[in-house]
Amino acid sequence: MRKLISTLIGMCLILAPALAAGGAGHRQAGMPQETAQEKPEKPESSRSINVVEGELQVLTYRPRWTHAPALADGIMRTLGRRFMVKARDGLSGPHMSIFAIGDVVGIYDTADRAKRILSALKQVDEAAMPPRTKALKIQPRHVSVRDLERFLKVWLNRRRDQGVRPRVETISAVGTLVVKASPETLREIQGVVRDLDRPPVQMMLTFWIVRASSTRPETTRPAPPEDLVVDLARLVSASAFELLGTGMIRLEVTAGENAEWARLNMSLANQGITEIKLEPGRFDPASGKLTLHSIQCQVSTGKSNQSLQTAVTISPDRYVALGAMGEKPIFIVIKSKVLSR
Repeated sequence: MRKLISTLIGMCLILAPALAAGGAGHRQAGMPQETAQEKPEKPESSRSINVVEGELQVLTYRPRWTHAPALADGIMRTLGRRFMVKARDGLSGPHMSIFAIGDVVGIYDTADRAKRILSALKQVDEAAMPPRTKALKIQPRHVSVRDLERFLKVWLNRRRDQGVRPRVETISAVGTLVVKASPETLREIQGVVRDLDRPPVQMMLTFWIVRASSTRPETTRPAPPEDLVVDLARLVSASAFELLGTGMIRLEVTAGENAEWARLNMSLANQGITEIKLEPGRFDPASGKLTLHSIQCQVSTGKSNQSLQTAVTISPDRYVALGAMGEKPIFIVIKSKVLSR
């Protein structure tokens, strides 16, 4: 038994190298190894290229509109390369064909490639050049500098000025605005300022408090204007309209936005009181239209208090019914008139 075991061990020692060789050969024949696979060729920018030193030249470019390191890095990714240089004592390098030193981009490559790289650097740098900008000084005469500044900032934020971000600065000591933008935008701003910077316009707002009735009232009080009665008759079926009160507000408005509240108190024929508060908004000098952001009306009598709140845009010399209150409708009507422009 011992002799048999010794014989088997000896045979295994003899056959082991052969089995190992056979297994390796089987793997090579049946399964391709990683080292045998063909790897994709590296791009030129990552290969080492042997060139003659005499064919190289150095060029420089100082960018005006871009940061030199960023410009060098971008062009290096597309046109640049790393290479070795043959010298008498062997290879030197590796070298980079594009590099940045401070605010200068350097080129170290063959003559043809150096010219191509220099042309690409100039094209990219000039593409980053911002459009032309100029400055415009504005000294408003009739509107405040602060109001004009706020308006222009909102107006400019809604525009795209050819890649330029317009700037508005205020010099409070001399009441001047400085706007920096493209020449085209500055010409538009001059037109906008001409429309806004005008003397205040005098406007008269007249209010009528009119009650609709199914019977003609026996009174000696003045009747509403005939054209107003015609307009109200289109809104409600009534046989008569009674004028309870009337009042007027004189306003000074400027082109653009207005924000000063106005107030009117009226005594009514039925021993009531009407209080009207309004907030004027945008005024258009060309059409005479005035936007009222808010109108608050409150009619107080001995028996009841009624209120109305609304907003409206009114045109000159036209009646506008703001609304009606109560079972027997009490209409609040407004009419505007431009006194001066």
